Amino acid sequence: MSYIGKTPTAVPLTSSDITNGIITTAKIADDAISAAKLASGVGGKVLQVVQGSFATESSLANGETYTALSTSLDMVITPSATSSKILICYNFGVIDCDADQGAVKIRFKIASGSYADVTPIGASSHVNENKGHMGLNHWSANYRHQAGASITMVHSPSSTSALTYTPFFVNASSSGDTFINRNERFTDASDPTAPTFFYAMEIGA
Repeated sequence: MSYIGKTPTAVPLTSSDITNGIITTAKIADDAISAAKLASGVGGKVLQVVQGSFATESSLANGETYTALSTSLDMVITPSATSSKILICYNFGVIDCDADQGAVKIRFKIASGSYADVTPIGASSHVNENKGHMGLNHWSANYRHQAGASITMVHSPSSTSALTYTPFFVNASSSGDTFINRNERFTDASDPTAPTFFYAMEIGA
């Protein structure tokens, strides 16, 4: 602004000089407002959701190593803040184990890194190669029974990189197979079955 004569003396800007609506969202830096400045109940919102399904019958023969059955069961989510929590849920419509030593656990990797076991919030790091997040129902090979099962947990990855969550299955028996997404006899396409549904939510701090 131009002036005739002398430039006016600078004075501090006060709140009364700022009218409602004069400062737009674009003018506020992403880190300018801390959680402590927000009203009670503003935090803890669902920021994003990823989801998927998998209906292909898959099986795992007996062995002692946790195995990812299919990349179609992968969930990829990129948190917007390191303080965010991730709610993970896998709903297996049909899952059973003809062996007597079956389990499943959720593992994750950051970007293209190596997989690590998910340690749920509030739980100690008790999951290892011999322990899973969920044991599997055991059924005799002569009776193709089925049962639904689900795993739900909250994870704190402390990362803003792409996260891949994957269920890993183990069949440590000397005989029998582990199955997901199969029907009662799995030889008759008319028999009812149920696919696997899964989702992950980013929860803001």
